Amino acid sequence: RLGYSFYKTKQVSKAIPVFQQLSATKDSLGQVSSYLLGVCYIQTSNKEAAKTAFRQSLSAGFETPVKEEAIFHYGKVNFELQYYTEVVSTYKEFIKKYAKSPRAEEAS
Repeated sequence: RLGYSFYKTKQVSKAIPVFQQLSATKDSLGQVSSYLLGVCYIQTSNKEAAKTAFRQSLSAGFETPVKEEAIFHYGKVNFELQYYTEVVSTYKEFIKKYAKSPRAEEAS
């Protein structure tokens, strides 16, 4: 809760270490923490670290709304980092899994 409180109050530099610790857990809390860690890294312009955090959230294996957001943002960060091959494969997977998502059109 502490990390999320920091995140919601825009204190991302304080939220990052909390989410880093929680993201190591192998459960849905770890998945959510990895996703929020990625968002925090984007807000601090650390796109490589955001990419890693979103990938970790995806690898958690839980099918949750967070996974949908994580895969979308993973593709977006790869685009910004000019990893275009990764963008194509990520968004193909996104469209296949989440065709009815409001973000599907943006991913195509």
